[in-house]
Amino acid sequence: MDATNAPILLTHVCRRWRDVATNLSPLWAKVTLSFKQGAGYNDSQLLKSSEWLNRSVSSLLNVQIQVEKSRRGSKPLPPTNTVPFDRFLVPISQSLTRLTLSRVPISDIQTLPPGSFPFLESLVMRLEDDADWDEEPEETRLIEAFREAPSLRRVAVSEWEIQPGDRINVALPLEQLTHYVLGQSEWGGDYHAFLGHSLPLLVNLRYLYVHLGATVDWVESWYSTSTPIRMTKIEGLALTYLPNGITHTDIFDKIDFPSLKSLQIQGMELDFFDVAPVTYASWDSAGHVERFLAKLESFEHLESLTLEVRFGAPGSTLEALFRALPRLTSLDISIGREGYKDYLKLLTLVPDPKTHLLVRLRTLVIGIEKGARIDPQPLDRFLRSRVQCDTVRLENFVFYTSFTKIENHEEICTILQSHSRHGLTYGFTVYDEGMGGQDWVRRDCRMKDWPEVKTVVETYYF
Repeated sequence: MDATNAPILLTHVCRRWRDVATNLSPLWAKVTLSFKQGAGYNDSQLLKSSEWLNRSVSSLLNVQIQVEKSRRGSKPLPPTNTVPFDRFLVPISQSLTRLTLSRVPISDIQTLPPGSFPFLESLVMRLEDDADWDEEPEETRLIEAFREAPSLRRVAVSEWEIQPGDRINVALPLEQLTHYVLGQSEWGGDYHAFLGHSLPLLVNLRYLYVHLGATVDWVESWYSTSTPIRMTKIEGLALTYLPNGITHTDIFDKIDFPSLKSLQIQGMELDFFDVAPVTYASWDSAGHVERFLAKLESFEHLESLTLEVRFGAPGSTLEALFRALPRLTSLDISIGREGYKDYLKLLTLVPDPKTHLLVRLRTLVIGIEKGARIDPQPLDRFLRSRVQCDTVRLENFVFYTSFTKIENHEEICTILQSHSRHGLTYGFTVYDEGMGGQDWVRRDCRMKDWPEVKTVVETYYF
């Protein structure tokens, strides 16, 4: 509730503007409250929030509550009723449809009963364990406030909210959810419980994002003990292997996605044929590459791939990947600073049709790192072969960058304009460089109306 920003700022222009702004209820439908960890709250905060919410009248509410982390070390401070849920959220529960909790202490919501949020549609939650870490908890700290939420469809949580039988467990109506995002907490995590217990209950899920973290030990344990799972309704799947390389395929071995249309994969490196990598674990000799490519080929409805590899992927790996995905119509790809040269060359159509890859491609988005200069010749050759061909033509071409202009911007625009005469649409999308591992939120069309999900996704800096 910052007076220097809208909508409060609009009320300070003049009396007329104040009257219009205060009576325009949709302006006040989103409220963000900030509290300091361990400091409790004061009545002035509640008064301001009440005035704000009174102006929203009957508009559906989007509430974001964030607790600023203490600077006194990493260990949480003792609970002090940081967020007054009983005095703030409960009275507006009939209008609340979207709720984001960032670093809210467990103790502040643990006492709320089931059925507290009957009209809640979206829940984003990154909780703070405020229990005494020096003492082993006697029992699991169960949160039931969201168990009976008949309208809830989208949930995003960090890893430790999904551990049945562990020290924290949030009861959720899993069977009715359509979107589920499982991010990584700063303390790391083990997703065995989620994959083995929660995932089979998500029978209506359409979209799944899983941050697989920095270790594959949990995958090996889960793979050896679990039974196959068939997720028949999932159409969008996003897997983040940061800060790892993209190496293991056990999720595809154990989980079937027969309706998959969109796949996102993010990691540090991707090399099918490097048996002794310098930095990260390699694809081993247990047939992982063959199984992974065979699984990709089996996705009959897969049309969209987003691939982000920070440290690069060799041409041989990209060629094998593209050959396994002949049905792709949309490719969003970022591979290091110079990686675009490899895939533009691979995707350039030549007279021999046997060498053609992704012949149905209609949309290409390429990520360009800051400081990169685009070589105009391979770009022109690629566009000429794709835009002026006799088969399926490239219709959309987008540069995805963290800066407003690439080094040779004018030269590249001239090339793009020359191909626009043949029906090509092109553009430049600029993103916030500080988003790091969160930029997938902007690149995924399914996330554009759910920006709060960034709360549970770690930011990585390289």
